[in-house]
Amino acid sequence: MQIEQIKDILDWTVSYHQQMGQCYEQCASQNESTRIKMLLDYLASHEQQLANAISKYEAIADPRDLGTWCVEYVNKNPMLAHTLCEANLNELDIHQIVAKTIDMHDQLIDLYVHLAARAPTERTKELFDNLVLLEQKETMRMVRDSESLEDL
Repeated sequence: MQIEQIKDILDWTVSYHQQMGQCYEQCASQNESTRIKMLLDYLASHEQQLANAISKYEAIADPRDLGTWCVEYVNKNPMLAHTLCEANLNELDIHQIVAKTIDMHDQLIDLYVHLAARAPTERTKELFDNLVLLEQKETMRMVRDSESLEDL
């Protein structure tokens, strides 16, 4: 996917969350541990919810903001080059899976923070600030909910 504008970033992010969810689903179907299956199923659902939330952000954003160019960042920073599916999640325990997931979300947060700091308008900055908050809150919720699986 060629990323040139903010709309492209949002489209890519939606796709990225969907791919993460598909990876979790695939690994859940192949895993023998009930707890890890539950975690992976939960994470798959969580990623789909995030993809839907970001799609909603895009739907309400000002089209002028979505057309803002952001090639400078993309040229200097490869977009989350590694993915969860490159790691064999079936060989990891719950803590390692959660740690990998947190890392992936932290990379998205870093992207949004960088773009917010260079936003040409207050509306664009607010869009990325909101996405940072969304990712942070959802990461905290995911960690909290994942820890509850340990209690089962």
